[in-house]
Amino acid sequence: QRGQCNKCGVKIALIGAANDPAPQMASLVAELPQGPAGIPATDALKEQLRAHVGKEIGSLAKPDDVRFAAGLPKTRSGKIMRRLLKELATSGSIKGDTTTLEDFSVITALQSEE
Repeated sequence: QRGQCNKCGVKIALIGAANDPAPQMASLVAELPQGPAGIPATDALKEQLRAHVGKEIGSLAKPDDVRFAAGLPKTRSGKIMRRLLKELATSGSIKGDTTTLEDFSVITALQSEE
């Protein structure tokens, strides 16, 4: 899933990632606005995002892991590349095709935060 928490003012990407011992866990990556109108990454914001996902999708989809980033990996047309986020969440690296990625530094930043 992808979308935006209008109440929070952040863009989000929700992905499923394989996990031991559970078969699948939800992971959320939130793009925080930068600059003077920036939103700080807090535990309260994490809980607000978890609640938003629970309300919009359902309580089973509430993410176990919430990460904040300066940007999300997007194609040149602006679509969030959830496939790359899933690869990062499961293996910690990107092995797939990244030719349509708009800005590879976003992936580098996400990898360094792991």
